[in-house]
Amino acid sequence: MLSSSNLLVNCKWWILFLGMAMMLPSRSYGQLPLEEGESVKILFVGEIIDATIIARDKNRYNVQFTFANQEQTKVFERAQIRKLCEVNAIDFAKVWASSNGKFKIEAALKTFEGDKVKLVKTDETEIDVPIASLSDKDKTYLSKFKKQYDEAVKLGQVVAKYPSLPPIDDYGVVDPESFSVVVGEGKVSELGSMPSYLTTFEQS
Repeated sequence: MLSSSNLLVNCKWWILFLGMAMMLPSRSYGQLPLEEGESVKILFVGEIIDATIIARDKNRYNVQFTFANQEQTKVFERAQIRKLCEVNAIDFAKVWASSNGKFKIEAALKTFEGDKVKLVKTDETEIDVPIASLSDKDKTYLSKFKKQYDEAVKLGQVVAKYPSLPPIDDYGVVDPESFSVVVGEGKVSELGSMPSYLTTFEQS
């Protein structure tokens, strides 16, 4: 069974995975192909699974993975597979170029805020790049993508932003190491012990 934190991560990945698939089923914009032997992620029977590319036929890939303790081999479309750098991105990886054409990088778009974009490179490191420094082709791509993305957010196909977890103080935690909580008027008791205001209740 998944822990609550793993479930949250899984749900977030699920939404990204499905959102990308709904928004971008046939787009390419120079979408990076997958290489034989490459480690990837797939969504299979509701689970996010580690997999390996074993062969390619145009935009279809033969993928090997383990499910229910059994080795499996199945064919997936590119839209159903994520390179590792695409896992937390909002689009598939592509080649980005500088405005003068001297610099190029393979990366996936993670966020666009203000005058910068955050890209996830194929080695999974992240970089911030000023939009003004990108090629005209990349600027056009970002403009079109943002329109599509905003429309998908309006339709509820993808989330606009993941909320941050509230500060630990909001839950009355005084000492995370000892797992103490505030009970009543500033009194502290260990988690697991019965607060005084419940002692008058009988267990059903």
